[in-house]
Amino acid sequence: MLAFLEATNTLPRWVRIAITGFAIAAAYFFQIPIETEVPGEPFLLFFAITVGCTVLFGRPIGFFAIGLSSLLSLHFFDPGGSIYIYHAADLIKVELYAVFSAGAVLIIAGLSNAALATSRTNLSLAALEKQKSVLLSELVHRVANNFATVAALLRQKSILVADPQAKSALEDAIEQVSVMTRIHGRLCAGNNAGSFDTRAFMQELCDDIRLSVISVRPISIECAAVSHCLPMADAVPLGLIVNELLINAIKYAFPNDHPGISEPDSINAALNYACRWKIMVWASRTRCKEPVLDLSSCVRLLSSSALPSKSSLARAER
Repeated sequence: MLAFLEATNTLPRWVRIAITGFAIAAAYFFQIPIETEVPGEPFLLFFAITVGCTVLFGRPIGFFAIGLSSLLSLHFFDPGGSIYIYHAADLIKVELYAVFSAGAVLIIAGLSNAALATSRTNLSLAALEKQKSVLLSELVHRVANNFATVAALLRQKSILVADPQAKSALEDAIEQVSVMTRIHGRLCAGNNAGSFDTRAFMQELCDDIRLSVISVRPISIECAAVSHCLPMADAVPLGLIVNELLINAIKYAFPNDHPGISEPDSINAALNYACRWKIMVWASRTRCKEPVLDLSSCVRLLSSSALPSKSSLARAER
């Protein structure tokens, strides 16, 4: 409906004037034979047409309809058949019609203009939102490509480096970039752009790590986390800490020479909140059902916190 009103309000002025004049003239000729049978003022039909033309064509056309209908209404008063009238009361009726119609035109035109302005604003906001969505999608794609580029460069340097310590440091950096890539992909796929749910985040992160190591050894990772909304700025620190704890559990709880790897070993990860966040990771062997490694980390997540370093992660594990 608003789109139709927008189209009629933007028609050429002469088209709007012609349609309004035709409608007023049709009402005038329609009322001439009726007047002889049912005498009375012709204002009601003229007023309805004036209101309709105001809504469709705007305030100036509404005033034009008032002037034309007021002039033609003189024909229906004594002596009739002309624009001359004998009685002052009849002239007052025409003047009151014109004043009342002018007030109605001002009100209706104001409401119509407000509705059209709101419609234009909504369309502009929708177009702007669509443009922002396209730009954000492009930005997300570029960030993912940048993560992949950094990981590839680090991997290439790791191949060329012969020093074991430097090679280990580069591999740790590659792992952290991979974690941030996974976190970035998970968060961008979510619906809420301002926060994330800790339970879903932890479960998805544990699933990613399990899938990355399942080809090497059959390890089962069980996750139990409370459901709590955290700001997006806390996602990367939390993801890096949990990833470091899980990777250390996989490395040191189940060494490569551990026998019986046909049965999956078990790693449990828990995230709880009591005054501060507590992350617990422990590992157990399937056959003996006993814990072989227990890593606990009490972490105070802050939105302004920087990415944890290797030393801070090591302190958190202790």
